[in-house]
Amino acid sequence: MIHSPLLQSRHAFLDSNDDPTWSGRGRYSDNMLPDISIRHWRKGSQWFEMQRSLAAYVVSDEKYHGLFEKHCNGSCYPDEHFLPTFVNMFRGSETSNRTVTWADWSSASGRGRKHPNKYGAGNTTEGLVRSLRRNQTTSCAYNDGVASTCHLFARKFDASALEALLGLASRVMEF
Repeated sequence: MIHSPLLQSRHAFLDSNDDPTWSGRGRYSDNMLPDISIRHWRKGSQWFEMQRSLAAYVVSDEKYHGLFEKHCNGSCYPDEHFLPTFVNMFRGSETSNRTVTWADWSSASGRGRKHPNKYGAGNTTEGLVRSLRRNQTTSCAYNDGVASTCHLFARKFDASALEALLGLASRVMEF
């Protein structure tokens, strides 16, 4: 269920959004000009997947990551800001512009919220897991079509949800 969608995708699963909030544009520094402008700046999920050729391109960069390290001063993160910005600038067509991991940030408000909502034993149901996998609010583009499963992973589940997850795994994951 996870292996095939990842290996058969022609695109990386890398979220890359122009986020006007503090956690997005608010972490940009004008000191990155002229190489990285605010119009290039992106924010994405720290959960990503990319093909080897794209990963090799990213790690071979000798300019942009240095600018990022020099001017971010702890307020922005390589996985959430550098990767989406750098890949969008140079190889954005190689991404699906979405993550493979669902997280519920619905009650996150303002600055400082570092973790998504947590699911426990009481709300971990077959219906919940099916709805997370087939989220109706997310574009689920996949290669030249639309995927029936949007997310391959989800976070955060409390330890108390383990028994419920194990009990419904064969039905929901179809194995």
